[in-house]
Amino acid sequence: MFVALKGTLVDGHDYIEKAIKLQAKVIICEVFPEEKSNEVTYVQVSDANTALAIMASNYFENPSANLQLELLELTEKQLLPHYCISNLKTLVTK
Repeated sequence: MFVALKGTLVDGHDYIEKAIKLQAKVIICEVFPEEKSNEVTYVQVSDANTALAIMASNYFENPSANLQLELLELTEKQLLPHYCISNLKTLVTK
């Protein structure tokens, strides 16, 4: 399987033909290629990143479904170090 992801510098759609030469039998893409192979299944999706995320989650049996979240109550004094660290760049440049 090959998922053609569009990046900021490279578009995975440019590598579909190479993926097929390397034995990919399923192509997940946002835009169908001009030339299609009869030996390959093409699946067109509106967002390949989301499709890949869903496929990966399903492949690993949805691990996030088992996460348990806990609510922590913090005082302002406890939050101050976190605020300062996360906003250090802003605080230094002022």
